[in-house]
Amino acid sequence: MSLFNGDVVLAAVKPTGGLHVLFGDFAGHGLAASLGALPLSDVFYSMTAKGYSIHDVVREINRKLKHQLPTGMFLAACLVEIDTINNILKYWNGAIPAAWLHKGDSVVELKSRHLPLGILDDSSFSDKVDIIKINDNDKVILSTDGILEAENSSGEMFGVERFTNCLQVNMNNIDSADNDSEIDLFEHILDTLDNFIQGQEQSDDITLGVISCDMDYIKQLVSQRGSYKKIVPTHWEFELLFYYDCIKTIDPVPLINQIMGEIQGHQIQQDKLSTVLTELFCNALDHGLLELDSSIKSSPEGFMQFYTDKEELLNKLDSGSIKISVKNIPNNTGGELFIIFEDSGQGFDVSSLEKTETDKESPLFSGRGLSLIKNYCQSVSFNDAGNRIECIYSWSNS
Repeated sequence: MSLFNGDVVLAAVKPTGGLHVLFGDFAGHGLAASLGALPLSDVFYSMTAKGYSIHDVVREINRKLKHQLPTGMFLAACLVEIDTINNILKYWNGAIPAAWLHKGDSVVELKSRHLPLGILDDSSFSDKVDIIKINDNDKVILSTDGILEAENSSGEMFGVERFTNCLQVNMNNIDSADNDSEIDLFEHILDTLDNFIQGQEQSDDITLGVISCDMDYIKQLVSQRGSYKKIVPTHWEFELLFYYDCIKTIDPVPLINQIMGEIQGHQIQQDKLSTVLTELFCNALDHGLLELDSSIKSSPEGFMQFYTDKEELLNKLDSGSIKISVKNIPNNTGGELFIIFEDSGQGFDVSSLEKTETDKESPLFSGRGLSLIKNYCQSVSFNDAGNRIECIYSWSNS
């Protein structure tokens, strides 16, 4: 509605190849409504670049907005994370009414389950995210309430029903071999809105986004990121030990990425390395400390149950630890990272590992986790107990 407005759209890729998108609507209009955009974008981009998940990002955004915004100012927002490793969509919705997932033959509402950001203090705030399995042809549709509340000359609002009817447009030909027969969903929504309001004066900022869940393209975005700084490879080593109470509140992978970035420069924070670190930590936590069984993820219902069980078990965790050590040995092209993850869990029968890898009915390391680690690392080995894994990862500074 004006040069300064309250709507905001942010998007950035994670080091692991995932994509973060935020759609937000600050209370009010004009310059006052845009004041929170700077602290919001600062938290969003910095934490995403370090590899934090959206539940960490949204908690920090709420903390910062609560502290900095004046009384009565808040941000209705929906944050989504497209996880290209596990093919899942994670989302946190705080009062954004038009958030949907178009799955080809169905439309799933990304329901608002939270208050807007900047209202609750940290102790009362919930960073709980919802998770949905996604495929390459799925689309995430996000809009602020400007579209839903747009009025025609009779004072009638566009509304949720008209908006969702627009999303049904490609249901009948989504599997058609003729891709040109599919109507552009983004343009279709805007054309339908224009036909409805017929030139009526705009009453609110209007923001719309249709995000394609194209896993390969998102991974390419990560590989195209430029290097921030390059430092001559050097010898260094560090070790971190996280106990059960710390593990409940801290994701160590972004911390490790940040440490290595400060020591060796951005070139070492490659998407493959971040994927290896994430898979190693998930294995140590999910299977080592929590003793979860990945085989239940073979169905959509079991997939959701796995994450529900994980959250419950993590909340009840009252013992255990995960030790992480990383050592860099430089060479002519970059270096070799010796990465060790050791958990205090019971481990597993290492002698059965070869059989498990070929048995598709009982996947280890959350299905593809071990195969990803082996593909990206030069060597992978376990101790006899199965609770310690050592990997060698080669990186290049070119």
